[in-house]
Amino acid sequence: MNKYDFKFMNIAIFFRRERNGIRFVGLLSYLLFAPALLLPSNYAYQRYLDITGEIYTDALAAVVLPPEITTKCRPDLADVALFDGEGRDIPFAIDAPGRADLNREWTIDVISNIVTAGSRTSWVLDLGASKTVDNMTVNISEERHFRTLSVEASTDQARWKRAVRDAAIFSGEPLAPGRHDTVAFSRPVSARYLKVSFNDGGQKPLEPQSFVVGASDRISGMRWERTVRIEARRAEEGQSHGYRIVAEPGIAFDRLTLGFDDRKLSREVEVYEKVAFHDPRAEAARLNPQHGVYRRLTTLGVVKEPEFDLVSVGRGWIFRAKLPGTGSRVESHEIVVGPHGSGELWLEIAGNGNQPPGKLSVTASGLSPRLLFVPVGRRCALRYGNPSAEPISRPENIIRKMMAGGTPLLEARLGKILP
Repeated sequence: MNKYDFKFMNIAIFFRRERNGIRFVGLLSYLLFAPALLLPSNYAYQRYLDITGEIYTDALAAVVLPPEITTKCRPDLADVALFDGEGRDIPFAIDAPGRADLNREWTIDVISNIVTAGSRTSWVLDLGASKTVDNMTVNISEERHFRTLSVEASTDQARWKRAVRDAAIFSGEPLAPGRHDTVAFSRPVSARYLKVSFNDGGQKPLEPQSFVVGASDRISGMRWERTVRIEARRAEEGQSHGYRIVAEPGIAFDRLTLGFDDRKLSREVEVYEKVAFHDPRAEAARLNPQHGVYRRLTTLGVVKEPEFDLVSVGRGWIFRAKLPGTGSRVESHEIVVGPHGSGELWLEIAGNGNQPPGKLSVTASGLSPRLLFVPVGRRCALRYGNPSAEPISRPENIIRKMMAGGTPLLEARLGKILP
């Protein structure tokens, strides 16, 4: 069989739609002509997928592809395939990260507030309908403020469940520049009403202009985390601490979480990518300082290499301190990283004559695509790593319509790697 031979598959997909109280049962036939090069034997890697939960005729299954799989695939994932127990191809759609609906937010109206002078001020928010959210931003007009707050969630305003306890919002020195008015929940909550209670501590109650609640990409289940190794390099002038980030080649991440054991710390952090001297990003940074930050390699103690430069791909602050006037401890560990290529990544932590952070650790985080497919039995095989595979037409529209119609989504778990 050669590359011009084809196999024929007729996949029947049952689906149900409910309209005006009447449930319709329909049948979709998806005709797939796939090249013979998609045979199971032509793939370098295989892992079993096990479907959890009860399998319904109108359900979809989803599996997230972690970076250890995507780094072994082509960027377009054309060399990824699913097969049933008899070696027949299972059609699937690719749910790629970066979709706008992975990060959503809503500006919420306040329906009531309860003020207890000198103690706490509570605001009740109506989300309009039940929503699953995992963060909240408080928009406050005061330039300088220091408060702790708690958040409770409810579906009926009769029973409340705590979602956040003693989180801190603040603006101004000495902790870190800028405003820090976003609170991340420890886990997502589903509710229609939120009660936000500020601990005023004898201060004049704050008057928020608005509340913005959000659902981040953490809820999608498409985010992964991996601890990465770092190699410390001492800067020549002794003012900054440089570290080379040692990550698996090909892994793209968008956040770094820095761990440290200092009881009190406030440092600016910058992430750089090492690029060729004539890289357009490096040239733009040299010509226009507003475009990016340009640093000589020697600033981070990097071996002098005239043919390379560093360009900034991320910047932020890490800190741990007590919130003035409250005694509560606040801290921040996350640095957002912008798009970057395959060049070496370097971390610069401002020193200001101080020692480097104690027991520094770095965790990288990013988003991975997931596969959506109609389960055929309890177990199937994920195969990838076929350099001869060619892009084929996938049933994207059919599966998208099923998702939009509220089709149940089952979890598919990755099994062991098979030879």
